[in-house]
Amino acid sequence: MRSRDGNLTLLLSIYSLIFCTSVFSAEEYFISYRYAVQNAILLNESLDVSKTMTPCKGEPLGNSLLLSSAENSKNLKQTLLLNSDQFFSYINTLGLHVKSFEQVSNGIESSLTTITLRPTCFTVEINENFVKIAPFKE
Repeated sequence: MRSRDGNLTLLLSIYSLIFCTSVFSAEEYFISYRYAVQNAILLNESLDVSKTMTPCKGEPLGNSLLLSSAENSKNLKQTLLLNSDQFFSYINTLGLHVKSFEQVSNGIESSLTTITLRPTCFTVEINENFVKIAPFKE
């Protein structure tokens, strides 16, 4: 019969293995987004994703987003576009920069609105079936 103390070291080694693989498998990416609308017509929408060349400063925020990925897909941009509704509502909570310009000339109204997520560092963990993403707090 095994003692309970013998199980503790086994349990701690399993937890440390899980923790180390989850921490070290995460990668860091810069993600930016821009959306421009003129007179209620979409002009431009762009999502840019690039790996960081140097480690990001700060700590990842606790509120992360879990997205389902395409089968065996390692392409982050494709996964973000596949789950665009979830991702855009998530980055909306992070804070977006909104620039609006309206002009009325000779009774004709003209407007241009631009919504921007400035390049923000995210920690990304890509697994077989899902992607876990969390922004860094600067």
